[in-house]
Amino acid sequence: CTLATLELDSGRSEDTRGSYSTVRDNKMAATVPTVVLSSGHKIPLLGLGTWQGTAEQMTNAVKTAIDVGYRHIDTAWQYQNETVIGQAIKDTIAEGKVKREDVFLTTKLFFTFNRPEHVREGLQSSLTNLGMDYVDLFLIHAPTACKYGINPFAYAGNIEELYDDVDYVDTWKAME
Repeated sequence: CTLATLELDSGRSEDTRGSYSTVRDNKMAATVPTVVLSSGHKIPLLGLGTWQGTAEQMTNAVKTAIDVGYRHIDTAWQYQNETVIGQAIKDTIAEGKVKREDVFLTTKLFFTFNRPEHVREGLQSSLTNLGMDYVDLFLIHAPTACKYGINPFAYAGNIEELYDDVDYVDTWKAME
């Protein structure tokens, strides 16, 4: 994306590689800077990563993060916590703290779904887990692919048989 202006809190602008603004909301305890993408969408520069935690820890982390001003929540199918993350976001929405469009939600395509014909299924699985109609950013979790239908974490066979020859560019094109 091509971005052009830095908007400083003072209101003056400088030419840079990005257009930066600040999200201000009277319900927020903090100010979160965002980048305006060439599409016009904004992505918060500060996000909460949700890898490795119990369901209770992740629920508390997401709710607390939103309470203090985070608006970017990052998860992944691989983390096996999308259901908990989605519920925590829905709880804060139900409590009136944010609207869905206020939260920038990122998830990632698990690498057994990297074949173009499985990308939509991978996305739908994440949406179902999250209990959401959409995500704001859907990334390829890893440029290497594993064969469809194999759980690479439970696989006990020859490691060479686990990998699938999928060009990550083809995966990306299927995600567009």
